[in-house]
Amino acid sequence: MSHGINNGINETGYTGSPVGAARTISPASPVYDASGNWQLLNVGPGSGMASIANPVALLRTSTNVLFSDRVLGNLFSEYKLLDGLTARVSVGVDLLNTRRYVFYTPQTLAANTVNGYGSNGTSSNINLLNENTLNYTRTLNANHSFDVVAGITFQSNREDRSYQEAQNFANYTLGPIVWDRLLYCLLPRLPFKNGD
Repeated sequence: MSHGINNGINETGYTGSPVGAARTISPASPVYDASGNWQLLNVGPGSGMASIANPVALLRTSTNVLFSDRVLGNLFSEYKLLDGLTARVSVGVDLLNTRRYVFYTPQTLAANTVNGYGSNGTSSNINLLNENTLNYTRTLNANHSFDVVAGITFQSNREDRSYQEAQNFANYTLGPIVWDRLLYCLLPRLPFKNGD
């Protein structure tokens, strides 16, 4: 069982990240423009013709979070049916659920011409596996024995996806509302005097 959170801010149309932009942008490029808004592009002395996003604005005004939950499990049982004949049944499951939330305010290079951009997507994948085998082992004499295995396997996989996106927001205070819930449970056992 696993739960993962990947916070990978990356601007559409720009192959870098805030760290990559910070390494590439001119150190003389201001973080804010004269009006106090985020400076979107690399400007100032030494900027040349490069169009590099403001790494501070990118980090502070963008969201790109991927949540993933996964459960992997196997269970088997083996039965002795007759002398030398055994049956084995196994069941395996792989459950994977992911959710991605992306939001760029108009203060980013990616969304300044569309007044903000947001998207979210979900994916649910269920993979089930069932294996059934019969194994027969027989010793004929001190020099001869044989094993025979017969079996059948069933597997199913189902994936459901959804994706939505929007732009041109009325305001840019939007973004995903993220919260987690942690539940605890206490089940006391109060045996009576006679053990019931």
